[in-house]
Order: sequence, then C-alpha cells, then structure tokens
Amino acid sequence: LLGATAYKFRVTNQTDSSVPGQVQEIERTQNYFALTMLPYYFYGTTYSVEVAVKTNGVFSGYGAPCPISSPGVPMINNCDQHMAQQNSYISTASLNKATAYRF
Repeated sequence: LLGATAYKFRVTNQTDSSVPGQVQEIERTQNYFALTMLPYYFYGTTYSVEVAVKTNGVFSGYGAPCPISSPGVPMINNCDQHMAQQNSYISTASLNKATAYRF
C-alpha cells in the first residue's frame, strides 16, 4: 500500500490439536510472508491470517481474518508395493522445516 512502512501478520492455528488457538505474529517491511517463516509451522493445518499496516509510525487495527491451509501430510512413497527385502526402505517426501518423521 502507498505510504505503508511495515506489515504485521497475526496467524492463529485453527485445527492442530497439539496447539489449539496458538497465535503467532510476524512483522515485515514486505507485504507478504510464507508460513514456513513462522517459528511454529505444521503441515495439514488451517490458519486464520490477519494483517495490520503501519503508516505514520503507527499500526492500524487488524483487517478481516482469512483462512489459509498448509499442505497436507504426505503419503508414503512406496504405497502398494511388495517389499521383497527385509531391509528395504520405506520413505516419504522430504519436507521443508520437518525435524522428524514418525511412521
């Protein structure tokens, strides 16, 4: 927006039961952000996102919330395959910000 010097995004977790209602904020000079920029990011989750704009050194109130969903949890790469060897690997897609995988 013309005259805007910063944007503040409020991101509320709507569906992940491990952190229900968790609110995160990110402030940027750009008018965009990626969910992966948040400290806590979950796959297969719906977030409510609101934005406030800074002009004349002061942030506005937040605008209307907008629902945004992160990508779903991936499937196993080798579904419906016969594993002939005992040591055959079963894998899934490598995901951004994933720190562990549970099978």
